[in-house]
Amino acid sequence: MTKLEKDCASVCEHLDDFLSTRQRNSWLYLPQIEIYIRKGRHCINGAATSTLDIASITVIQHRGEGFGMMVINAFHDRHPFVATYIESILNDKFYTKLKDVGWLDADNSPSQNVYKFKE
Repeated sequence: MTKLEKDCASVCEHLDDFLSTRQRNSWLYLPQIEIYIRKGRHCINGAATSTLDIASITVIQHRGEGFGMMVINAFHDRHPFVATYIESILNDKFYTKLKDVGWLDADNSPSQNVYKFKE
């Protein structure tokens, strides 16, 4: 297992801890990444949908190595909700990357929000 994979697994343990609580939202402050997550509901394609929201993400270690996308993909695979929702994306390059790998624009959103259903 590479250092990136080990660090991603460590971050995912914190997601698992959060998901096991009744808490609705949480900041995860870790040496590798700071990420704000929420158990949410959004109207997607006209239907109320349970989601894991990623409202803020800052990669601290492994910048430019794909660590942020690795964590997002791992979170998407692990959580029990119908979809993952990433909101208010400020970085155009990150937004384009997400769209290139299959994330969809959220309906009626004034900011750059994307979602992806679980398979």
